Amino acid sequence: MSSIQKRSSGGLWNSTKETATVISAITKYLEKKGAIFSSKGKVDFALNDKPVTSIEYDTSKTSRELKKYIPLKENATNYSVTATGTKSTDLSFDLTLKGTLKFKDKDLLGSETQASIDSLRNGLKIKRIFNSVKRIRDLNNQEYLVPHTLIGGKLQVGEELLVKIQFRVDKDYEYLLLEDFLPSGFEVTKTDAYEGIRYYTHSERRDEKMAFFFSKLQKGKSTNLRT
Repeated sequence: MSSIQKRSSGGLWNSTKETATVISAITKYLEKKGAIFSSKGKVDFALNDKPVTSIEYDTSKTSRELKKYIPLKENATNYSVTATGTKSTDLSFDLTLKGTLKFKDKDLLGSETQASIDSLRNGLKIKRIFNSVKRIRDLNNQEYLVPHTLIGGKLQVGEELLVKIQFRVDKDYEYLLLEDFLPSGFEVTKTDAYEGIRYYTHSERRDEKMAFFFSKLQKGKSTNLRT
């Protein structure tokens, strides 16, 4: 439930499918736990087991969102916040810590091993090519997609694009997920343009992206996709 509250306040819904899943999860949670709503109450906050502030609310008199700035009297390496008070299933709170993040000024990377530095790299060399597409049919009424070079980079409503993706990994991967995000206003019409050899084990067409799942990718071997 805490995860759902955080994502909703940050506007991080990625698709209508995910939104529906979250709404379904909330309703099932409320069915099981019951809904206890309180229009007014008081919440006490403690920082590192020391009381720091209290907030009283009354939704009939105040806005739905209350903010309070609390200066910290002492610094700490870890902060633990606890909240107690009126129980209400529609009550949530967010915390933001403001301050200066200091780094070690000496030997910051000197002790890093080559293996740990390599792990920070992407691991992929990837190229994506766009072509405009025309659909034609032969004498047997079989449809084919014929790619053309984009001229001027402009598209009309209803036109189609062929997306070619080529990537190479720098080490062996047992499993890999490749996500290709769509520009605003675009949708996927065919997940596999030529319906030929599929190098991926599974694909998913979503509102905002295509997701391709791979297994047992070999180091240095190129993989091609057309969608």
